Amino acid sequence: MEISDQSGGNRVVATLPSNFPKFSWASAIAYDSKKDIVSVITLGGEGFLYRFDARRRQWIDFRSLNNIDISSLSYDKSKDRYVAWTNRGILIFISEDGNVLFTRNVLAKLVGFGRLYDGDSYVTVPRLTIVPHRNDVVLLYILNRSVRNIWYYNVEKDTAVLTYRK
Repeated sequence: MEISDQSGGNRVVATLPSNFPKFSWASAIAYDSKKDIVSVITLGGEGFLYRFDARRRQWIDFRSLNNIDISSLSYDKSKDRYVAWTNRGILIFISEDGNVLFTRNVLAKLVGFGRLYDGDSYVTVPRLTIVPHRNDVVLLYILNRSVRNIWYYNVEKDTAVLTYRK
């Protein structure tokens, strides 16, 4: 992983420790603004979540994803947790230290989502961008740099509403 400051001037390579699994395909990244931690998700093999301390510029740890493919990851500062979107339409809620807290299968709750792909159970679902805040999650489908659909999901009620469709 290459790290650069906000101006893009200083660049440093952050080599993984020898006891960490090698990166395969990085699929998602999120920044914990409370603790200055960057979390990276990879695909390939079993997949991993890696955590990097941006202040100390060192890798903290990694967790196996046990063959769960994650395509989006976001940090929720208000709950101090991450929310991930899988290629099967499941939201995974992850603690600040990288442990799974709980999951929600929201695919069937997203009205109109099935129109975005052929629905074949062997095909992965389209990637959604996640914007979590407390018990609310906004799910955005973006195609060609344009927002096409927006759903609102409430974690406590386990309900979703299509709020926008282009």
